[in-house]
Amino acid sequence: MRISKDLLRRVLFVAIATAIYMALVSALAQAAITAPKCIDAGQLAVAHSDTEATWTVYPVQYQTAIYVADGGMTCVFASPVKGEVTIIAATIEEGKVVLSQHVLYNGLPMPTPDPIDPTPTPDPPKPTPPPEPEKTPLELALEKATVYPAKNVQALAATFASVKSGIDRGTVTTVVAARETFRSIWIANAAEVDPQAIKTMGGWIEELSACIDNTSLETIKRDYAVIAEALKANAVARVGADEPTESGKSAEEKSAETPKPTNNCPNGQCPNQPGQVIQRGGFFWR
Repeated sequence: MRISKDLLRRVLFVAIATAIYMALVSALAQAAITAPKCIDAGQLAVAHSDTEATWTVYPVQYQTAIYVADGGMTCVFASPVKGEVTIIAATIEEGKVVLSQHVLYNGLPMPTPDPIDPTPTPDPPKPTPPPEPEKTPLELALEKATVYPAKNVQALAATFASVKSGIDRGTVTTVVAARETFRSIWIANAAEVDPQAIKTMGGWIEELSACIDNTSLETIKRDYAVIAEALKANAVARVGADEPTESGKSAEEKSAETPKPTNNCPNGQCPNQPGQVIQRGGFFWR
């Protein structure tokens, strides 16, 4: 099979062109061009090489406006087309073609790459508030003071305070005496402010009594003091119950003057007197 000379020339041309191209590409990394990185569109771009070179630019739309000066060491071009331009200078060094390149952006401002979103920092975990301490049965019972009139609550506070004072003075010396003294003073105080209080507040008083540690006079005195202060504060906050009564003395002062009965009944159990109605049951009435 005979190969025409024209086909042979074409094959040789492609082979030589390919070899030259590969050599040029392998040398492309040796950049040695001095030029700006960004210019305004239409402004002259001036690139310099330290040796004589053959110049070209890419893309092709910029190639029609190339001017070479300084014996091939300077390349000048301008274009109104905005975009990225690659300037290429081909030089011969030791018999080999060496390519240098420089990339500039034709048009101001130079585009900036989109910022990379930093990895979001997770919000620190919110501290879990410590659980509120559970209220004691006594605290829960004291909260019910608002159900009753402030004057009645004040009278009850004065009753607890009077018994506590009696224990301090030594006039109340037993647990049974503390119960009887409380009953007598409460009947007197309630009769002065609201005779119905003995009946309407009886259930609540029994609830308070269930929260009192009655193992000794000391524990009774402690709990009576807590209850008296809490009830007094509740009444004062609502109507200023700490103001003097009509007689010029506070309910606590008047109750302190009430005679303290002496319990001489066997086992602390005494029959009711004629005409006296007393609610039974619970700590205060056993």
